Amino acid sequence: MAATLNLRPKKVKGGLQLDLSNKGLASVHEEVFHVNDLQYLHLNNNRLTRIPQSLGRLQKLRRLDVFDNLLTSLPQATISLMELKELYAYNNKLTELPDGMDALQKLERLLVRDNKLEKIPAEICLLANLKMFDASRNKLSSLPPGMEKMQSLTKLCLSGNDITEVPKGVCLLPDLAELSVGSNPIRRLPVDISRLGKLKTLDIVDCQFDEFPRQVLHLKALEELYAGQTMGKKFFVLPDEVGNLEHLSLLSLSKNRLRTLPSTMSRLHNLRKISLRHNEFETFPEVLCKLPELEVVDFRDNMITRLTTTLEKATKLKDLDVSGNPLTYPPRNICRQGTDAIMAFLKEDAEKENELFRKEFSRLSLLKVEPQQIKAIARSLGLSDSAIRYIQERFPDDILYQVLMTWRELEGADATLDRLEATLNKLGLSELTEPSNQVMCNACFDVLFFV
Repeated sequence: MAATLNLRPKKVKGGLQLDLSNKGLASVHEEVFHVNDLQYLHLNNNRLTRIPQSLGRLQKLRRLDVFDNLLTSLPQATISLMELKELYAYNNKLTELPDGMDALQKLERLLVRDNKLEKIPAEICLLANLKMFDASRNKLSSLPPGMEKMQSLTKLCLSGNDITEVPKGVCLLPDLAELSVGSNPIRRLPVDISRLGKLKTLDIVDCQFDEFPRQVLHLKALEELYAGQTMGKKFFVLPDEVGNLEHLSLLSLSKNRLRTLPSTMSRLHNLRKISLRHNEFETFPEVLCKLPELEVVDFRDNMITRLTTTLEKATKLKDLDVSGNPLTYPPRNICRQGTDAIMAFLKEDAEKENELFRKEFSRLSLLKVEPQQIKAIARSLGLSDSAIRYIQERFPDDILYQVLMTWRELEGADATLDRLEATLNKLGLSELTEPSNQVMCNACFDVLFFV
């Protein structure tokens, strides 16, 4: 092997490195462990079934890569590598970790995902400098006590195990920024999870919650929330408090049973990406049209037949996927052309629609309507008293028109002429919708619904 492999280390920034990755190795030549000053050893992507105890000679080793091999264990000598900062042993067949792991007090990254570990030794909790611990997709049913001692931890990944609860100690990690506990039979999250004031990313995909865990909605620093449910229990309702997550930039709620989104989501001014694939929406959520930074919307496999022209207000939207819906508007040939074509179509129709509404609102504003009747119309259309006062003060000569335009702006696609007519009839103002006053109104309906 020595004759066919270059075992001479290279000098790199930070020390000596020996890269034996992707060499098809079934064993490691003893000569490797004679390089006493070696600091970086890459043995990944081979066919190794064991690492010799001679590994312990490399007392200056700072990084060890043994991922993507066939290892069932790590040598006990691993714990003698006092300078080790990074240990990557994922995608092997490890059934246990060496005893005495707490000896590796300089260790900052420990990645052992995609193995066959059934338990994590308690000594792991004594690694005071550990920042990243990834034990995803193993066979863990519990975590050791003392997790709160890992005060330097910023990333904890435990997805794809058989863990039934998140230890309370995890809620006491002051610098934790990423927590992944998805694909575990977890039925509830600890109340104190709201104490994770620096948590930015949370993965709770495919857990077993009876309803959306409201504790999550107190994580004010949260930027990415993954709550899709492929195998877990489905969410029927998204609580109003989701609007409190003002830093949220990514929200994944795919494969639930949602039919609506709360209007409070209009406060998510930093949301850039949302996945609502495979839910039960029959109408496109109007609130998404009010998100100024929205760039990506995955709305595949729902039941909507129309997109709203209000969507053209999402000027930063560059990736809209509505495939798998029985859409009739926009026409299929437009949808097949992709996001740009859909947005151009909606923008053109929105301009026509807005012009027709402006004309109809202008017609109504020219009719004789008493101030108290205008106020009643405004309240019935959902305008607040403060909004009404603002319009009265700012536009004293054009109050009804501005009331109607404000309603149109607030309600978007829900502000229909049908709804306006019903409101006027309910208020006893049916004379405003009488045939002699309705020429333009009928023209609006003709254009909007039959063109």
